Amino acid sequence: MAWQKQENNEWISWADAKIGKRVEGFYRGSDTSQFGSTFYIIEDKKGKKFNVPGSGLLNWKLEQADYPRGAYIAIEFRGKERLKAGQFKGKEANKFDVFFDENKSKIETVTPATPSVKDTSSSSLESFLESD
Repeated sequence: MAWQKQENNEWISWADAKIGKRVEGFYRGSDTSQFGSTFYIIEDKKGKKFNVPGSGLLNWKLEQADYPRGAYIAIEFRGKERLKAGQFKGKEANKFDVFFDENKSKIETVTPATPSVKDTSSSSLESFLESD
């Protein structure tokens, strides 16, 4: 087996993003950063992976959609707006649109593992009982 260089995923920043900035590719799941924040892993068609930081609205949209691994999605930045109600009233929040392309998706299917069966023959049970 040949050694392969481990590439770090590129982090996307929404801090200075222009309206319309888009990240698209195959959804590879989510993870939690060392600071406890959710981020989403998107892989482009060339195999490069991006970590997309979550936010209240983006997290909600992706949780509601519940995309499987391999779904081809696009996350588009729609700007910021001041929240009008709730716990964070008056604070700016990022807005996003999320798109799904069924035709480009390569959904990963997971085959459930076959449960293993332990030997429960009488000789094993007897030896177990005798050791008590």
